Amino acid sequence: MHLSFVVAFASSLLFALPAVADGQRQSHANWPISPQLAQADTAQSPTAEALTLSQAVSYALESNPGLNSAQRTVDVQEGELIQAGLLPNPELSSEVEEFGGTGARRGFREAQINVEFSQLFELGGKRSKRVRVASYGKDIAELDYQRSRLDVILITTQTFINVVAAQERLEVARDTLELARELATSVENRINAGQVSPTEQTRANLELSSAEIGFSAAERELSVARQNLAATWGSSAPLRQAAVFNMDQFAAPEPFALYADRLAESPDLVRWDKEVSRSDATIALEKSQRIPDVTVSLGGSRFEVDDGKAVRFGVSVPLPLFDRNQGNVIASQARRQLTANQRQQALLSLQVKLNESYTRMASAFQNAQTLRDGILPAAAEAYETILTSYQAGRLSFLDLVQAQRTLLDVREQYLDTLESYHLNRAELERFVARQGE
Repeated sequence: MHLSFVVAFASSLLFALPAVADGQRQSHANWPISPQLAQADTAQSPTAEALTLSQAVSYALESNPGLNSAQRTVDVQEGELIQAGLLPNPELSSEVEEFGGTGARRGFREAQINVEFSQLFELGGKRSKRVRVASYGKDIAELDYQRSRLDVILITTQTFINVVAAQERLEVARDTLELARELATSVENRINAGQVSPTEQTRANLELSSAEIGFSAAERELSVARQNLAATWGSSAPLRQAAVFNMDQFAAPEPFALYADRLAESPDLVRWDKEVSRSDATIALEKSQRIPDVTVSLGGSRFEVDDGKAVRFGVSVPLPLFDRNQGNVIASQARRQLTANQRQQALLSLQVKLNESYTRMASAFQNAQTLRDGILPAAAEAYETILTSYQAGRLSFLDLVQAQRTLLDVREQYLDTLESYHLNRAELERFVARQGE
């Protein structure tokens, strides 16, 4: 005869800037912006030869390796949340007693066969508290994903602007080279006509050599910038398309207080709020570990000697005499204070970065306005005047070279200022991006 017991258990769980100025490039002397920068990023039908900022960001969000890793972290936390809510498994145990001895207990004639199911019952709300801790873990992972996404957008935007600026610097270098060539030819013609000393040819050739070196350096700078941009979406092949974005569009910054007010909603800070909440939930979980869990067992026994049967029932409870989880409670309370301190440090760091980016952007805006509306037109006009005077023989070659260098320096300064404005605006928008943006 055989003894059978059947017991069933069940358990159930993500740049639109207002335009204030549009410039068109007309001549070497009157330069506001290159043809590429005159096109808005919102071009409706980008060609195979042009890449817009929105396209570059889309590519990066789709293929950036770091962003994919952040998504996997969210998946890990999702699995841990599911695991935290599961009930402990029941246990099935079986044992045979009173056999294989001597005398009457030789063999199995007086054997006792026990079969038992046992189930651990967690008390003190441990499972719900464990789920709460894991839930905060998932929230933090999702916020980290949002932060990674914003970082990818920022890096891609800034790298894209670097490419556009490098393209424009190449245009400036090309213009400089063309001017140097025209000047060398003009000097040669004037020497042949006996109007100037032959020594001016040497000076003109030196200016031409310097322009050629500058042009080569600008080509290398653009090549590196294109490689960096392609790397934002995980490509090792350098970018072949021209990046189109109107850097000459810039607007006055909003009041600083508006940006500061939005800082509290930044995923960078919300993440630390969640960390503090997770620390509180962890303290509650560790305190619940003080409450002993109960293990209930139910089974039966069969006695071979008389074919008798009996029910077995048991309850076991650990006695919290020495280990009351007091060390883990103290540690979790200390971690909570550490997390609160880290949250305060993160806030101060964000405030400093926000202020720095805002100051640089506001300064770049003022400088860009001054250069565009005053200094650049004046430098262009001065160059044209000196060029006319030089051609008429009223000014020296050095006067002309100095005017040309001044104009080109102003062009470079204006481009640097525009680049600084857009880089810092992108950084500023990153810091104050709201959760889910």
